[in-house]
Amino acid sequence: MHSARQHSQQRFTGFTLVELAVVIVVIAVLAAITMVSYTTITRNARGLAVVSDLQNIDKAFRLYAAHNHQDTWLLDNDSALTGSANPTLLQITAANSEMKGYLPTIDAAKSSGIAGEYYMYDNDGDTYGGCSTSDSKGVNIYVKPSLPKDIAQYIDDTLDDGNLSCGAVTYGASDSVLRYNLSAGQTINQ
Repeated sequence: MHSARQHSQQRFTGFTLVELAVVIVVIAVLAAITMVSYTTITRNARGLAVVSDLQNIDKAFRLYAAHNHQDTWLLDNDSALTGSANPTLLQITAANSEMKGYLPTIDAAKSSGIAGEYYMYDNDGDTYGGCSTSDSKGVNIYVKPSLPKDIAQYIDDTLDDGNLSCGAVTYGASDSVLRYNLSAGQTINQ
């Protein structure tokens, strides 16, 4: 026969409902922290990739202009570069083989829009939204497809002044397109 004491010890060897609830809550909190961290890391990685690309594009156009003894950017009419308005960087390098040497870090898939972000060149007399009363004409690189605002903000914080409505980096509230003005307040000879 089992004594009452032995029977009593066997009853308390499992987890109580309170202990299980605490474990479930701890697991849920850890999962939530992990998801927030993962989302932040993913956003920052995507934003950092675009920042790197824009810096490389900026350098490529500056080097191309300096090498060709130009004190201005490429043609004021971007249609003259490729035959189409607002061409992608892939279209530019296809139309101007010399430019390929200046854009080696922007791979063909990225610059054509096959995967991830791609970049469009716009220098047909458009202006960018400056903070001052007068807008400045310049070369804009459009980042397509549309970027979420938090990624655009990260890019602006990294490259510019943190204000998405003016400066070298602007973000269209209606179209969610990031525009990077290569020549905002700058000259090639700097």
